[in-house]
Amino acid sequence: MPNFTAELSLSATNLVDGIVAGNFYGSKALAAVGLGSPTIFVFSIIAGLIGTGNSVLCSRSFGQSSKDEASRIFSLSAVWAIVLSVISTAAIILADGFIANLFCGTNDHYIIPDVMDYIKGFSLGAAFIVLRQLLMPMVNIEGGNKHIHLSSFLILFSDAVFDIVFSAWLDWGTFGLGAASALSYVFGCLPLIWFFIGKRGGVSIKLRGCFSWATTCDIFKAGMPMATKRACSIVAPVLVNRYVLYMASVGTVAALSVQNSATRFLLCLALALSTTTMLIAGAFYGENDRVQMVSGMKEMFRQTMIWGIGSALVFIVFAHPIAFVFIKDEPEVMSQSIYAIIWYAIGVPFMALNQCAAAFLQATKRINTSQITLIAERFLVLVVLVYLLGYLVGEKGVFMAYGLSEALLTLIIYVVVCVQEKKLITRFEDLVVLPADFGVADDHYIHAYIQSVEEAVTFSNTVREFCISRGIDSERADHVALCIRELSESSLNHSLSEQDTSLTVRVFVEKDGRVVIRLRNDGSPLNLADRQRLYEGLVGAVAKEISYHASYGMNNTMVVLKSDG
Repeated sequence: MPNFTAELSLSATNLVDGIVAGNFYGSKALAAVGLGSPTIFVFSIIAGLIGTGNSVLCSRSFGQSSKDEASRIFSLSAVWAIVLSVISTAAIILADGFIANLFCGTNDHYIIPDVMDYIKGFSLGAAFIVLRQLLMPMVNIEGGNKHIHLSSFLILFSDAVFDIVFSAWLDWGTFGLGAASALSYVFGCLPLIWFFIGKRGGVSIKLRGCFSWATTCDIFKAGMPMATKRACSIVAPVLVNRYVLYMASVGTVAALSVQNSATRFLLCLALALSTTTMLIAGAFYGENDRVQMVSGMKEMFRQTMIWGIGSALVFIVFAHPIAFVFIKDEPEVMSQSIYAIIWYAIGVPFMALNQCAAAFLQATKRINTSQITLIAERFLVLVVLVYLLGYLVGEKGVFMAYGLSEALLTLIIYVVVCVQEKKLITRFEDLVVLPADFGVADDHYIHAYIQSVEEAVTFSNTVREFCISRGIDSERADHVALCIRELSESSLNHSLSEQDTSLTVRVFVEKDGRVVIRLRNDGSPLNLADRQRLYEGLVGAVAKEISYHASYGMNNTMVVLKSDG
């Protein structure tokens, strides 16, 4: 849910602007908002490049229990976010005429002044758009869900208020719509900044010694797939809008604007699912845990299907009233808008799957493959089908392409995986393709879900026998078993008064004989690494390293035992 509201609020201003433009100014202003909306993605390219790169690297650092490294990466990302957002704002404001002409595909179209005004107004909020996209994943990881929801609410509420003030009272036209959106992001950043000022975040700003060209390259490389996706989100609508203006009319562009604004919910749902996939996969990749990776991706597939199909059905059923909210006084534009919304909704389950697949590839360091997937999903397949079906069917073919392109790409991805694995895949586990050397082998790994001290004792005895079977001497095996009892007891006692909490204990015996214990608990915050009693007891005596991090509402503790017991 936090990832969904975060993604929705990024596009919510365009949604509100579309409603206000259609009801106060008509189809011309609505088309101008649609033509100028790719400006959002100019800033979101920077946000995707830096924010996503930061999220991927920090997730891996958390998976390796390296909080200081995560703080260093976050600080460097913040510096680059500010620098690049200021540069991009100046460039867009100075070149607004060129950009408007580029978006419209002509130098003399009467709609260009409205597009230019919208771009100018919106560009004023660039720094806050980028800053918010950088902060949200970190706040989410650290459990600041309420701050994310409050941020999203403030953006929606303030944009609606300022849109009405600037349009109905001041009559600032499309510039007012853009300026209202920019101002709303200032308000949206406040709860996230407050989260870090309150020192509740696990990462912090550490500017001294944070700069590194090598880390900068790592951030940009990890964020490149998301930046590519958002770059395609500029190029694709520009090419489609230019084509539609050439072969149809401003009314058809207005219908596309309604489609893009009304279906932001569906797009943001897919983006939220892919962001969650990327963060979870990144964490398990950092932990080198194949079993949990497959389990986590299977659950994400299930959630993607439930939310994707369910939301698509809602939009198909209610396409008429949704279009009515935007443009009720022009029947032809409204009819086209209904058709466009339905076809977009048909492709949503496939779009969610495609973006989750790209996110999984990105989190597991297959950056080039992830980029190819995103370019195909957000640009190549869509534009080809728009031009092809537009030529064969006309205006309706343009709308159909949005749904059919996603379904076609899902089929292509499945066929590619089957060819790569040299078999017809019928099980989901086989779709989670990982490097051959990833993860600990099944016979070097044991885990259990524990709800009582008695279960912890039973599991510790099982672990002792497991360790001995893996070549660990009996004295070290006894130490591992006793550590599990002590750690489990501390965790269970802490959450004794809480209901529906779970404790997962995993023990890894690696090839070099290193023993690693990982505990994951979904109760209230509990930093076992800060507990003095652990260091004074057996755990402190035999542990080489004890580390803790909180992520996604979970307490995560890792204990690495000394090789000599």
